[in-house]
Amino acid sequence: MADRTHREGMRDMGEPEDETTIEIETPGVDADAIMKQIRENLRSRREEAEACSFDLNGLAVGRYRGRFAPDLHRSLRQLSLSSSRVGVSVSVSDEGGVPIISSLSRRLRRAFHQLVVFYVNKLAVQQDHHNRQVVRVLTELMQALEGEPYVEHLKTLQDDMEALRSEVTRLTAQAETDDG
Repeated sequence: MADRTHREGMRDMGEPEDETTIEIETPGVDADAIMKQIRENLRSRREEAEACSFDLNGLAVGRYRGRFAPDLHRSLRQLSLSSSRVGVSVSVSDEGGVPIISSLSRRLRRAFHQLVVFYVNKLAVQQDHHNRQVVRVLTELMQALEGEPYVEHLKTLQDDMEALRSEVTRLTAQAETDDG
């Protein structure tokens, strides 16, 4: 009630309706120290990401450079969201017929449907648990593979290969001059 009165008072002062200002006055809270700690945490996280060749700036603008295509990441998110949508509800159709027999028939069908739904949903719970475990394992696997410094490793191998080629070329040239 007081919050609504405060907001109405703010509207009377000419402030737009969709903006709400919240002020918290708490003595003993050092906002500068909190902001310094937040910046330090962000800096250390950025360093960790860069050590794993993770491009945070690219991620912020929607460009993701990783081992797997963005479509695969999107598909895994969709799989994660849809993995727990397994279940059945009771569905009894109304058939025409004699009213007294039809009512009794509908009650019997509803009771049988509820029994079937009970057991099917027990199975659905097991399937849901299995689905969540599979999604968890796939996510952990993708994160582990994404975290590997494969780009640096590949670059090192390419540099080694180039050095070996240069050495072979040098030794071949030296062997030709020694023979001649």
